[in-house]
Amino acid sequence: MYYVYSYLREDYSPYYIGKGTKGRAYASANHRIKAPKDRSRIHILKNNLTEEEAYELEKLYILMFGRIDLETGILRNLSDGGEGPVGYKTTPEQRRKIALSRMGKKHPLYGVSPSEETREKQRQALQGRFVGEKNPMYNQTHTEENRKKISDRHKGVPKTEEHRRKISEANKGKTHSEETRKKLSEANKGRVSSFLGKKHTEETKKKIAESKKGNTYFLGKKHSEEAKKKISIAAKNRKRPSGSNAKQHKFTHIDGKITISTIPEMYRLFGYQPTALRELKNNKRNYHKDIIKVEEL
Repeated sequence: MYYVYSYLREDYSPYYIGKGTKGRAYASANHRIKAPKDRSRIHILKNNLTEEEAYELEKLYILMFGRIDLETGILRNLSDGGEGPVGYKTTPEQRRKIALSRMGKKHPLYGVSPSEETREKQRQALQGRFVGEKNPMYNQTHTEENRKKISDRHKGVPKTEEHRRKISEANKGKTHSEETRKKLSEANKGRVSSFLGKKHTEETKKKIAESKKGNTYFLGKKHSEEAKKKISIAAKNRKRPSGSNAKQHKFTHIDGKITISTIPEMYRLFGYQPTALRELKNNKRNYHKDIIKVEEL
């Protein structure tokens, strides 16, 4: 059943008329107009109504007391009641103002850290909530347009060191399943690298070198027997021609220059990685350093 309620000022004049069910009149969450802290100033005008009856009575009371925004009365309601502004969408300017009004120190939770007890309650409440068919994106995929919007929204947004550290900690120990790896591999096949034809600046090279100093990611760790076996099999299957047995290839550079040589020789003289050159030859990648094409002669 439904009811019609009003919020009263300290002088007991109404400043809002609403329609609701259950605890709607006493809930501040998802309510544009805040309920009075003093419960005695929340007045149920009439209850045990059908939804249609509640809509009609709400409209009548709003008409009687009038709206402040229309300069016809004392209520803070922004509609004439009934079904209200169904389908109403805020403008970009309104959304911007709302966002600015809750940024930084203005946000009600600014500087507040939930206790471990609160966090545990939140975890328990969310556990299994969006799993499988309960997930709103279950069996659905984003359109290309939505993906572009999401991508554009995150471009240029800087992450703090603290944010980066949390992401790093959250991803530690996680590994992709074989199925996921296969999907990633398939998705990246034939994709043109955004770095094609570009080179790192000296400053960038220096930063990369500095970031790798003291890298202890694998320090004190050992490959599992399964990992050793995979590495061994991959090495055995790898072709390593050398000397007179190596085949001649035609290497096309980004600037159009052509080099005729063998893959081992290109590695020995210029430092090109043999594996990368073979992948380029087999169309598994688009370029390696400044070489964009490898053809066997």
